[in-house]
Amino acid sequence: MRHFPAGAVLLWTAAVVLSAAAIGCIDDPDIIEPLMVTRIQLNSGDCGNLVVGGECTVVATAFDADGEEIPDARLFWSSENIVVATVTGQGVVSGHLAGTARITVETGNETVSASVNVLVREPPEVPI
Repeated sequence: MRHFPAGAVLLWTAAVVLSAAAIGCIDDPDIIEPLMVTRIQLNSGDCGNLVVGGECTVVATAFDADGEEIPDARLFWSSENIVVATVTGQGVVSGHLAGTARITVETGNETVSASVNVLVREPPEVPI
C-alpha cells in the first residue's frame, strides 16, 4: 500500500469534488455558485464628527441580486487620502490630519463598490 502526505490527499479530494460539481454530479449550488454581491450599502455613523487622533466606524452591508443581505461577504477597504485618514479591514477609520478622505469598500473583483467622504477636523482648543 502506498502512503501519500495528508496535504496531497486533501488537494486530490478537493479537485475531485470541484470536478464533480463542475459537471453537475453534485446538486449543492453553493459549491459552484457563491453568492454574488450586487450592492453595498454604507452607514458612516459618527464619522461626520471625526477629529484628528479620533476613530469612527463605517459599516458596510452587502446584498445579492434578490436584495438579501450577505453577512459573510469579502469586502476590501481603502482610503484615497491616507495622510488624512486610514481605514482597517473592518471599516474603522482613523483621523490623522485635518482634511477630507474618500473611504471606499469594494468586492474582490471590483465590480461593486461604495464610497463615503470623511471630513477630519482639528480637535477643539481647550481653554487654559
